[in-house]
Amino acid sequence: MARKKHIVTNKEQLIKEIDRRIAEGEKVKTIAYSLGFNTGIIEEYVRLNSLKHKQEQEALQIEEPEYLNCFGDYFNKLNEERNKRDN
Repeated sequence: MARKKHIVTNKEQLIKEIDRRIAEGEKVKTIAYSLGFNTGIIEEYVRLNSLKHKQEQEALQIEEPEYLNCFGDYFNKLNEERNKRDN
């Protein structure tokens, strides 16, 4: 699965190329060598990318009512104040 070095011309193309190679199951050392980067840089990118993906998945799992409950106390206080003023 050895590939020749790949020349990337911009940041977006580099990110797409790394993501594609990760999805194909290439190892970090192979990706780093073929793109001409230090393996530590690619390892850090993979770590941060997986952390970002994990946070996005956790954010999607929050149920809407649970999310909206944080405003309940605020609106209850507003309604109580409004009722006091009206009476």
